[in-house]
Amino acid sequence: MTEDDDRARELLPLSLSLHQLDEAHRRVRNMIARRFELAGTELTALLVIAGTPGLSAGAIGQDLGITTGATTAVIDRLEDSGHVLRAPNPLDRRGVEVHLTPAGEDTVRDIATSYSTLLDAADLSDTWQSIVPKLDAITATLNAAVVATRSTRRSEGRHALPDTPPEG
Repeated sequence: MTEDDDRARELLPLSLSLHQLDEAHRRVRNMIARRFELAGTELTALLVIAGTPGLSAGAIGQDLGITTGATTAVIDRLEDSGHVLRAPNPLDRRGVEVHLTPAGEDTVRDIATSYSTLLDAADLSDTWQSIVPKLDAITATLNAAVVATRSTRRSEGRHALPDTPPEG
């Protein structure tokens, strides 16, 4: 058995835990979305827009991992429901920015309250400050691996994950 095999075996519980977290969060996100009469993707889009106001539709779609057409449909539904508005991009007259409306801000605040209520049961109040940077680091590493894999697939036609972690 190699050092890599030992490391992989050692990280298996983390991999399983991340999978379980991902699945639990997907279910909770959909439950919260239904409460606000939104689809899961619409809820996620609201959170993305709240986190970075003024994003272009393209940037929102890229963050959500959906097509241009699907992005337009999500933004249309959020605009029709009064959660967001499109505004001209002051730096590029051809583009638009997407912003939350006051109703959208209220919904995002209510969504955050729903998460807070749910997560209070986990009793993590004394560890949030240490957990969030670690989760952010894992997220950044996983996202970088996806980008690296896409680059490798385009340039070499391969479908495997990179053998070494991405630098960054």
